[in-house]
Amino acid sequence: MLNLLWLIPLAPFVGFLLNGLFGKRAGKPFVTAVAILGSLAPAVLGTWAAIQYHAAWPHGDRYVNHVYNWIASCTTTTAIGVTSLTSISSCPRCSSSSSAAAIY
Repeated sequence: MLNLLWLIPLAPFVGFLLNGLFGKRAGKPFVTAVAILGSLAPAVLGTWAAIQYHAAWPHGDRYVNHVYNWIASCTTTTAIGVTSLTSISSCPRCSSSSSAAAIY
């Protein structure tokens, strides 16, 4: 679920599009159902994500989903992630010790 966090803001937007495009023709029951589901879905998804996050990291560790490497050299890889910009030493050819720093 933590890789699907993008669904949380998408659900109300899809509800907005459905109500905007088909609301007049479909009628009030359709608009009401879409509005309720468009608000309920992100609440359920957010609660589910929070429960899974706490189960995976009970001591409050950070969850970082690396999207792509921004700068890569022999000693340092700087990756853009969902929650932070992280610099991690990862080259096996270099003899320097591994270090990590998070930039918020």
